[in-house]
Amino acid sequence: MNYLSFIPKPFRNLMKYLSPKALKIVDPIEVAKLCSKLGLRWMSGEGRAELMTTLQSIPVAIIDAKPSDSHDNDRVIGNAVLQVYFSQLRNRSGFFVDLTRDQFGVPDLGQREPGTVDAVVWSPGQLWHCFDDGFRDALLKLYRGFYEKDQARFESAICELGLAEPEEPQLVADLSEAFQSHFGASQGSVQFDLDDFYQSFDRIFHLLLENKKRVSPDFVVLGFYLVFLYRLMNELDASFDVEAAFFQSLGP
Repeated sequence: MNYLSFIPKPFRNLMKYLSPKALKIVDPIEVAKLCSKLGLRWMSGEGRAELMTTLQSIPVAIIDAKPSDSHDNDRVIGNAVLQVYFSQLRNRSGFFVDLTRDQFGVPDLGQREPGTVDAVVWSPGQLWHCFDDGFRDALLKLYRGFYEKDQARFESAICELGLAEPEEPQLVADLSEAFQSHFGASQGSVQFDLDDFYQSFDRIFHLLLENKKRVSPDFVVLGFYLVFLYRLMNELDASFDVEAAFFQSLGP
């Protein structure tokens, strides 16, 4: 099956950053259905306005039209984008996948919205998705396990994501090592690099393919969500405290 005929254009443009193994560990019929749905949303804007109203916990001001902004605010934008990335994962109604630099801005002082991250505004794109609740909860558990240094929770989340069974301790250990390498074994100031992203996720996909695993199409969408994030953060060419952004996204 020719996957590229189903994949929305924004995804096709990013395929070079995502290992081809990704599309070998998912059911092709499910991928075709999902890509058709995503493509319709991207072309028509279906559901965009409704989803925007559900993102009340996002720590930026959400606007309809794209903002005007200078790149003098890249560090402020980067910190806000990281919080948006994590905050969206907690929204059961869905999340906008295609994070791009031109969607974010910092208005002049007199036009700023109170209560947002350094007055950052965001005009989301039209490519959105809603994870299965079980997948979303397991993904958040994975992040929490990593940043709270709770190895038992971290490994449990890998199984709950459907990537391994508890009876496969070696695979769980190998995936745990691969994910920790992807997240960054030593946290603090993180520089986003697309080549590093490709290599770390390729390792994860290789382990799943080698062990004949079939995973949820949600996992592939997650891969694209991360590619959009990495590409945007890579454009900013600065280091960021991802761990701090994760905990800030949890709110009070």
